[in-house]
Amino acid sequence: MHQYIRMPGLQPRAVYEYAVTDSGRWRRIGNVLELRPQFRVNQLLSVTEACAVKRTKDGRRADRSRSEAPRLPSVRCLPAFAAWHCRERSRVGEEEWRKGTEGGRKGGKEEGFGGAGSAIRGRESPGFPWRAVPCWVGWRSATARRRPWHCGGSTSVGHSHPYVTKAATKQMELLNTNSRFLHDNLVQYAQRLTATLPEKLSVCYFVNSGSEANDLALRLARQYRGHHDVITLENAYHGHVTSLIDISPYKFNQLGKDSKKEFVHVAPSPDIYRGRYREDHPDPATAYAEEVKKIIEETQKNGRKIAAFIAESMQSCGGQVIPPVGYFQKVAEYVRAAGGVFIADEVQVGFGRVGKHFWAFQLQGEDFVPDIVTMGKPIGNGHPMSCVVTTREIAEKFGASGLEYFNTFGGNPVSCAIGLAVLEVIEKEDLQGNATRVGSYLLELLVEQKKKHPLVGDIRGVGLFVGVDLVKDQQKRTPATAEALHLIYKLKEQKILLSADGPYRNILKFKPPMCFTMEDAKHVVEIIDVLLTEIEEATGMKTGNDVSTNTRCKIKANEGSPQLESANESTSHLNGAACRQENGFYPEKHSVPSKTIRT
Repeated sequence: MHQYIRMPGLQPRAVYEYAVTDSGRWRRIGNVLELRPQFRVNQLLSVTEACAVKRTKDGRRADRSRSEAPRLPSVRCLPAFAAWHCRERSRVGEEEWRKGTEGGRKGGKEEGFGGAGSAIRGRESPGFPWRAVPCWVGWRSATARRRPWHCGGSTSVGHSHPYVTKAATKQMELLNTNSRFLHDNLVQYAQRLTATLPEKLSVCYFVNSGSEANDLALRLARQYRGHHDVITLENAYHGHVTSLIDISPYKFNQLGKDSKKEFVHVAPSPDIYRGRYREDHPDPATAYAEEVKKIIEETQKNGRKIAAFIAESMQSCGGQVIPPVGYFQKVAEYVRAAGGVFIADEVQVGFGRVGKHFWAFQLQGEDFVPDIVTMGKPIGNGHPMSCVVTTREIAEKFGASGLEYFNTFGGNPVSCAIGLAVLEVIEKEDLQGNATRVGSYLLELLVEQKKKHPLVGDIRGVGLFVGVDLVKDQQKRTPATAEALHLIYKLKEQKILLSADGPYRNILKFKPPMCFTMEDAKHVVEIIDVLLTEIEEATGMKTGNDVSTNTRCKIKANEGSPQLESANESTSHLNGAACRQENGFYPEKHSVPSKTIRT
């Protein structure tokens, strides 16, 4: 159990932890107490009860005598990974404590906190008054409503997962060294990782972040044939280092019209909702691929050569865009014919998030295999590690350059132990299956919201990668940027951490940890339902919503009914929902009666 409290009389924002062991003694380790499961602790201590540190007259710190520690009736401690955040003088109710400890003794039932319980880390945020700052939903979801929901991030199997934490701690206690020295973990992890990929992708380069991985992928591509130019997609983002800012329109467009480098070529994003070729096009995959072919032909006319085409397997920052099936195959054909390679960026979308497959590029079909795959974020469940996987042919050309590639901490024993643990958790807990089941349920719930709310223009997604496109006008598909921004701030007040992205910052991004449950999905959508209704009522948009009294009361009881702080006073039009065409990733179409409303 981690109990974070501010100690009166200490330096500002100091955080300490205390507990009483079986013998009644206080135990403190540094600024953060690490409780072992075998300890017994008393009930959660208030600030005054836990003030075990005091100052002497000369200002030095002195620990209170252990004999001064209050000896209260003990209860069994929650395992170290089950942590609560609390405000001053707050306590966990006896009912929840009893339920949690019983859950732990029964072997970790989901309703208990001792096993698959909620794991919430609280901390004090520098620069703010003392308060518990919710950081996440926990390793597993439980019934307690005090935890925040986090619908985006890098922790694929859930924050503070005990198995991953244990693997990291065990290896860290034994040995950590740089990758110049061989270690079994490196070999074992490479074997386990490549087993999830097509056979031709067999050579791994371990690095420390998604940006490092994509930067190395560019080096591999350029060394392969000696070509230099890169084709990227509209609104793409591939990393923060200079080489990647250059190929990320999501970033370099902010610098002005002349910011695009001569060797960078931007292809239209294969977005069938807002893009050049939409859902009513007979073959959007071919149409978008032909745009890439035109770029290649124009580049060759100018005496330049294509080294690579790079794309996220599903665009994330670009607005939760899912390319139509067949697009990558055709693009790869054109790029390879020009002497380039296809780089699939799986940094945000890999490791089972799509549910049906382990890698998002596999949604395109078995006949598509990229030349290079980059991965990061979920690979270490928040631990800084990443990887580039490529073919033996490309790797040999890279090695033949004579410029040895070395990365000090890429593939270190601790990182590989964590990576192995993440793969084992995904398999043992069937998180891919969970992503499919919960993702489908989440899509169903969101489609119902589309029926009710004129603000919802499009729902798209697969597995636990879902986007909600907010619009002011469903026919014109005018982005509802201000409304999306207002919504995410109001969700934060309800302890739901969601973000808006895309070129217009109007798309709600759902990328929760893969341990996300149906209960979590229902709760989040219920709150979104209420907030959308209030926004639409405030702006005069007609809604078909009938939010239940229960849901409204839940929000009022929690934080008070959210009120619209600022609304864009402009004329809004609500027209019939644009015609939608069913495909593998989009829910069936739903129409809304056409009407124009003035606010």
